[in-house]
Amino acid sequence: MGDQLSRPAAGGGEAAPKNEQLITDEMAVYLGKWNSRSGPGVTPGSQTEVFRKSVPCCPADFSATFFSEQLDGIFTSGKIVLPMQGPYNSNHLFRDSQKETKIPIYSDENYTVMHPLGEPGLHLGAGHGSKVSHLMIVKHSRDGPITFNEMLPSTMEEVIDLKTRMEVMDKVLSGFKEDVLISDLGPKVMERATKGWNGTPLGNTTTMTIRDYLTEVIVTMPEDIRSGRPGYILKNKDDAEISRNRDSVRALIEEVYESSVLKPFIAIQPPSENSQLLSHMHCFMVSSVPEGMVDTYRCCETILAIKEKYMSLDQSEEEEDECELTRQSTRVA
Repeated sequence: MGDQLSRPAAGGGEAAPKNEQLITDEMAVYLGKWNSRSGPGVTPGSQTEVFRKSVPCCPADFSATFFSEQLDGIFTSGKIVLPMQGPYNSNHLFRDSQKETKIPIYSDENYTVMHPLGEPGLHLGAGHGSKVSHLMIVKHSRDGPITFNEMLPSTMEEVIDLKTRMEVMDKVLSGFKEDVLISDLGPKVMERATKGWNGTPLGNTTTMTIRDYLTEVIVTMPEDIRSGRPGYILKNKDDAEISRNRDSVRALIEEVYESSVLKPFIAIQPPSENSQLLSHMHCFMVSSVPEGMVDTYRCCETILAIKEKYMSLDQSEEEEDECELTRQSTRVA
């Protein structure tokens, strides 16, 4: 197992910015919770080792494993669902990543970016005009690092994976800004565009752009998906539901990605807020972080900076230890 790269803040030096210090302190608490897992039924090791062993790819009641792995002390939200409720429980997002995604926006061999079902942008609050910008990215590969949540301790490989996911999200945002062709967006998007929802293409897939695609995949969504669980509702800045109106959806997309004021906020919810056990980073286009999201979302750029900071400190400490061992081994008695 690699070194765990999330740990309590080191003493001394300049004080961290307030938000960074709060997140550092919170990550230190989660480090303690993760490391306190012990005894029969507990898989030792990194997030990846625990996830790969314990989380099933097929629908299954996760109750026994959740408690035997002592994840109940970490994921404390009342939104966690362990038994199967129809096709749904708190491993649904992971299972869904392994197959057809309802609204894929980008995919490659490791990652899927999607526009979520339910009510995208709900946490932006009433009267917010960029709810259509809500994106999520998940790891779908059966190989390599995979995490429950970035507030938990990470190995070096898991930190690199976090950084890569953020770079993929940046690539997708650039695609929306430039309105690129969907041929640049990977196989899941091409499949959805070609097959549509019921076997009918969403349009000319040769000339279709990312903004065309998102518009069509929203407005042509079948009613059984809209009204099922989790359903789909898209609201504009007047809090009107517009998901069936092609012109309104397209105008909303144009307004968001043509704006020079809105900037990406890439964030996660901590384990105390999660309903799903697969790490899923969110992205919203905002002018500032809405007040209602301050307590329930953590900035991924800040998390990455903290993890890289302590990665650097760990490496420096290892180098100092190696130098001291070298001095001792060459010292004349």
